[in-house]
Amino acid sequence: MKIMKTIALGADYKYLNNAETTIKSILWNNDDVKIYLLNFDIPQEWFVRVNQYAKQMGAEIVDAKFNPDLLEDVVVSWHHINLLSYARCLIPMLVPEDKVLYLDSDTIVVHSLNDLFKYDFDDNKLLGVRDFYIEEKFELNTGVILMNNKELKKDPNLTKKLLNLGAEKNLSNGDQTVFNNYFKGEIGELPLEYNDQVGFDLLIGMQDRQDVLDKINSIKNPVIVHYVTADKPFNFLSSVRMREDWWHYHFLEWSEIVNKWANFDRSEIHDPHFDLTTYTLTNTDDIKFIEKLAQKLPNIKFVIGAYTEMSHVLKALLKYPNIQLDQSSTNWRVDHEIKNTDIYLDINDQSGKIDNILNQIDKQGKPILTFENVKTESFDNYYQVFSDDDVDEMIDAISMLADWKKFDEKIRIMNCDQSIAYLLKKRSSVVNLGESEFRLMNGENIAYQDYDPSLARRLKLLMTRGSDKRLAVGLPDIFGNKLSDAFLKYTNLFKDIADKDNFYISTFISRPYIDLADKSKSATYFDKLKELWQDKDILIVEGELTRSGEGNDLFNNAKSIKRIICPSHNAFAKLNEIEDAIRENCQGRLVLLMLGPTAKVVVDDLLDLHQQMIDIGEYEWFKMGVDHKVKLQNKHTAEFNFDQDIDLPDDPEFDAEICARIEK
Repeated sequence: MKIMKTIALGADYKYLNNAETTIKSILWNNDDVKIYLLNFDIPQEWFVRVNQYAKQMGAEIVDAKFNPDLLEDVVVSWHHINLLSYARCLIPMLVPEDKVLYLDSDTIVVHSLNDLFKYDFDDNKLLGVRDFYIEEKFELNTGVILMNNKELKKDPNLTKKLLNLGAEKNLSNGDQTVFNNYFKGEIGELPLEYNDQVGFDLLIGMQDRQDVLDKINSIKNPVIVHYVTADKPFNFLSSVRMREDWWHYHFLEWSEIVNKWANFDRSEIHDPHFDLTTYTLTNTDDIKFIEKLAQKLPNIKFVIGAYTEMSHVLKALLKYPNIQLDQSSTNWRVDHEIKNTDIYLDINDQSGKIDNILNQIDKQGKPILTFENVKTESFDNYYQVFSDDDVDEMIDAISMLADWKKFDEKIRIMNCDQSIAYLLKKRSSVVNLGESEFRLMNGENIAYQDYDPSLARRLKLLMTRGSDKRLAVGLPDIFGNKLSDAFLKYTNLFKDIADKDNFYISTFISRPYIDLADKSKSATYFDKLKELWQDKDILIVEGELTRSGEGNDLFNNAKSIKRIICPSHNAFAKLNEIEDAIRENCQGRLVLLMLGPTAKVVVDDLLDLHQQMIDIGEYEWFKMGVDHKVKLQNKHTAEFNFDQDIDLPDDPEFDAEICARIEK
């Protein structure tokens, strides 16, 4: 039966080399291990990389950060021991597991620890081995302690009590004195092989300590070796026994350790990759829900910047590999993060807001998320506000935005220039899918077409299939641009095509003016589109009130025009009649359709005609020069689709172009 073993060590960055050797020795001889490395300054990058190895064998090394100020008053009794020896006092505060083995970072584990973890505590709070050099009484050597952490955690003030004792000036043996005094009568004794104390050799000879030598000689198969004196195996010179054992473990490659327990996968060793990056620039460590966000979204990188040094509250967050801290940021660094972030989280307390940062983010066209009680009141551009207790909604929104970024990387959509050039060269038929089609695919009604499962299925099939040499399928070219709530709610539709090797043209070729932020090229786009019907006979298939080209010059360069007039509402119900009318009237003509979602199915159904059919859209707003969508007085437009108060002109020329009419 496998035994999950929880082990804790304490080290600072200067001692990391030695602590890593201890960890290697543990993992070489044990699987199913979780190791907490208690520290305040070991870089996050080290934990990320070693865990890429450890996790392949089912182990984990936890970055247990603590505030070094906790140890500022404690006393050490020997020059070769530093303040980190008191890290064992922090275990009830930092380690949640009920049974924990504490090891000094000058130990190595040379056999399995399974039998050690089978020991019962009975009424004891600690189990350990006596100090070899103390003859007259039992004294726990605190370099190896099996801790009944379930009992220790019952006293929420235990860590504080132990550290207060450690601050007393008359301690004979530092933290070891603290533990033996505080837990007197609650310490059980373990066999000597669980703490083979190495390093007394010189003292034994000088002081004739046969009793110590007898203890050492009685250990035939040590499990844990503890280098207890200043005569360490990692010193330049030493006479300590088992020096070569320490260096054996030190030189083990991490891949060797993994291969002992599992098949090492080199591809798992890499620089971290995240699906999306957020940024927060702050003058306070009060950042709302940042820890929960980091926990729930391990695939998202959270960058926190400050122009000042950071408090331990923020530094402790580095235990999460997806949090990056930019302390004492320069203006260059802030500009770099603004440029490279995907989302700005405006979730720091009002007292820590940085002037003008939101305006800089908004100019980059990037979304900003916040909570109600920390929102910036004067800012109302692309700014999504969540209620104060609605962190789960923010988590969902960030996840959706991460999916959106994947779409930008995976879904190939040509821009307007490329799309128009493609059509002029290939002369393929075109269907354009936009928000109206997404709503229908999502099971919603739109004002001029009721939801129909058959229509929704056909639209989704077109989207899933993508473009081919006969039919170019258009999607909004929006993934690399400023994100829109209007499209974010259809994320699941884009997930279905993200991993397909499809390509799409830009839907915006059908409306190359009103939906574009940069309208400077719109005239060029329309001129190029007009080349598609230059000197051609065309057949326009449109809704009853659409009247495309009437009153403007859109089709002035066409040779002739015929029109099929269809119902303005629920045209899909007349699909067969519409298609029959097109077959009867399309000979030798370019077919242009302005018939909403129904047009997409019509084009797909009639590909056997081997005639170019194009699903096309607005022109009026371009001619009017407006910068927003306005209601047209004499014809239908989708954004004002209730068809009320439309004043149809008396136009005999238009009427003469009608070759068929499909009644409601």
